[in-house]
Amino acid sequence: MWLRQSTAVDVPIGPFLDETDGKTAETGLNLTQPDIRLKKNGGAWAQKNAAQTLSHEENGYYECSLDVTDTNTLGLLKLAVHEAGALPVWHDFIVLPQNVYDALVQGNDLLQVDIAQWLGAVPSALIAGRVDSNTQVIGNDVITGASVASSAVTEIQSGLSTLDAAGVRGAVGLASANLDAQLVAIAGFIDTEIASIAADIATLLARLSAIRAGYLDNLSAGAVALQASVDNLEGRLTLARANLLDNLTNLDTAVSSRPTAAAIRAEIDANSVDLDTIIGHVDSVEANQTTILNRIGAFTGAGVNTILGFLKAMMRKDLAAPGDLGGAYDPATDSLEAIRDQGDAAWGGGGGGGVADWTAAEREQIRDALGINGVKTTAVGGQLQGLMGGLGEFTVTITVREAIILDPIPGVVVTIRNQAQTSKPFWGMTDVNGVVVFNLDAATYAVIIKSSFNFETLPPQVLVVDGPETPIYDLTRQAVDPPADPNKCRVLASVINTRGNPAAGVQFIFTLQTTGTAEVEDTTFLKIDQITEPTNAQGQLDVEIVRSDVVQPVLPAQSVQWRIQCGELSIDETVTLDMATFDLGVYIIP
Repeated sequence: MWLRQSTAVDVPIGPFLDETDGKTAETGLNLTQPDIRLKKNGGAWAQKNAAQTLSHEENGYYECSLDVTDTNTLGLLKLAVHEAGALPVWHDFIVLPQNVYDALVQGNDLLQVDIAQWLGAVPSALIAGRVDSNTQVIGNDVITGASVASSAVTEIQSGLSTLDAAGVRGAVGLASANLDAQLVAIAGFIDTEIASIAADIATLLARLSAIRAGYLDNLSAGAVALQASVDNLEGRLTLARANLLDNLTNLDTAVSSRPTAAAIRAEIDANSVDLDTIIGHVDSVEANQTTILNRIGAFTGAGVNTILGFLKAMMRKDLAAPGDLGGAYDPATDSLEAIRDQGDAAWGGGGGGGVADWTAAEREQIRDALGINGVKTTAVGGQLQGLMGGLGEFTVTITVREAIILDPIPGVVVTIRNQAQTSKPFWGMTDVNGVVVFNLDAATYAVIIKSSFNFETLPPQVLVVDGPETPIYDLTRQAVDPPADPNKCRVLASVINTRGNPAAGVQFIFTLQTTGTAEVEDTTFLKIDQITEPTNAQGQLDVEIVRSDVVQPVLPAQSVQWRIQCGELSIDETVTLDMATFDLGVYIIP
């Protein structure tokens, strides 16, 4: 069923049938606002916003009012009711944007695919109903020579580079001398051949002169020589042409195989960078080598003024003190060997231990080191007893009970500080009898009691100690609200430090013990992953976890217990969360 976004609507829900026979219509159910549960497009379940007692219409159908808040989220809206005495009822709705609903259902609006929604307004129209637009593509042969201005051609030509011989040599990476050498060789070869041809022509002219002079006997020889000279000239010209073509081909090959000027420059730049890096590394190695050699020499060198000499003088009492050490150090009295000899003598005499009580000076030193107030310390068997509970003169036995029924409360953390709460604390935890014992000197103290969520917080209590004391503190039990979702368990804990202050940011990890377990919600299986939650600024953990009894495993043999871990508190336990609330208690972080 389609609904219009943020629009109030009355929808029929049902039929509500008897949960026993599954067919008899339930016409007298008391359906109210909290009974109608809504899930908006994958969000959390919540009751519907509009207050209402639903009226029965007919055949087990009731009229349900949804207001603008109930329909304010686009997408799937699921409505579910599970009333006592009737089978569960659910409906799926699709919440559509208002203009889509009005266009599809009411017929009084346009979908945003209409041309009127193209640019937010009707676009300009040309002749024959065509839409005005900007030209983005120029067709083939549209631009001709006549359509290009001469000034544009001039501008294009001025932007093109002019190629000359120097430019060719620079582009192919050849120095001018290389190309000139090639050209000189070619010119020399041509000059040689031309000189030879000139000599042959001179011979020919001489013989022609002989003919003119009437030397007929030279005519035959001159004709033969002329033919030979002509043949020789043709051969030389052919050879010269072939050699010239070969040289030109070699020149072309040499030119084409040369790297470009840009490639040569890039190679030179890269090599120069690598060379600088290598030189830097070499310098660094040389410097480190010198340092290492110096340090090895300082450690193993001869004499007492070396590192090895210093170490020997610190351990042995029979060596001379290094001169470079300075001060009043004397191995005979200050070395480790000398100190051990002195300790052996003192420890053999009993020191501060043994069966004798601590001296007044020793007790004051111990109290000062531990930050303990008071003027008396007792030693039993040479060991201090009850440091965390104090070392004072008077025994203070504190009992913590539950108000009214007066039952003892175990696991309560009791911290005692001076009245201004500035001193180092004494602390302890009540036993199964709700009792914790301290040893305090005569003074006025502040007693800070930290219990679980099940009891109200007691403000700091003033305790005056002038002898043995047995104060009793009663805590009032308080109700802990269950989570709004009945499928969740509210897990609670409190963490404090040894000074009695809240410990924030302590991470608790909750993991379903067996992988592959799924939460069943209608017919949809939801994968449950690990949950991590820290304590808040008040040192409290308050997290809602899916209850074990509403989780079904994929395989029957799998567990639905939760594993609770906290590395800072060394917590690792497995529990079944099948109740509305679960209080882990109070923890003290070191």
